[in-house]
Amino acid sequence: CAEVLRATFHELADRPEDMDLLAKLPVSVLGPILEADDLEVPAEANVLRVAQQVLRGRMSRSEVVLKITDAKLFNAPEALQTLKRAAGGVVWEALIVEDPLQRDFAAL
Repeated sequence: CAEVLRATFHELADRPEDMDLLAKLPVSVLGPILEADDLEVPAEANVLRVAQQVLRGRMSRSEVVLKITDAKLFNAPEALQTLKRAAGGVVWEALIVEDPLQRDFAAL
């Protein structure tokens, strides 16, 4: 079953009804699929989108948006400097989730 999910992952992630089913899989099943080196996806963004949907679907609170402007990169590799000058700019995204056991916050 996991092999079939890895092989058809990109197709499943493109269909909303299948994406909903993927997001409902237990972490013990979904985690190894998302981490698999042989996962069939055209881009890592597909994996990120599924991971985000899973996390959002399992959060007990609503999301809050934090907008950061005029951020500066320090000690960044040349590639990041090039991205910063890109025509559309760069969107940095962080998802903060609460650890229910420690009541701390951890950035993913």
